[in-house]
Amino acid sequence: MKITKLLRQPRVWLLALLASLAIAEASVRALGMVDFALYQADAQIGYIPAANQQGTKTTFVLYPDKPEAADAALAAQHFAAGQALLTQAGATRVLQVQQDKRWGVGQYKDGIHPTAAGFGVLAGIVGDDLARLERVGGL
Repeated sequence: MKITKLLRQPRVWLLALLASLAIAEASVRALGMVDFALYQADAQIGYIPAANQQGTKTTFVLYPDKPEAADAALAAQHFAAGQALLTQAGATRVLQVQQDKRWGVGQYKDGIHPTAAGFGVLAGIVGDDLARLERVGGL
């Protein structure tokens, strides 16, 4: 009789629901079924995944502006700090667009934005890199 009276109280149901949800979440995390990416903010790069995250697969694309595309030394100088920060954060997948022979100053409609054809070339560069990663088991 006391148990049925206890089950009629909304607080008991609420506590049971919360306990069930907590147990379910702990189980899912412990089994590695879900991996929530955590990010660190950087003033130069933006958001980068925090180190030591299982399953986080991020490809960073370093995209040059027109002057950087015209001058490889300038691009290397401008991207050095970002590349070092990404390496320090544990990033292993960094694509530098200006290193692809398909990319050049003719792909820009202004100082930063690609032409319509440039978007196609950029998509091809990124797509080829992702396909390469998939072939070697990196995706």
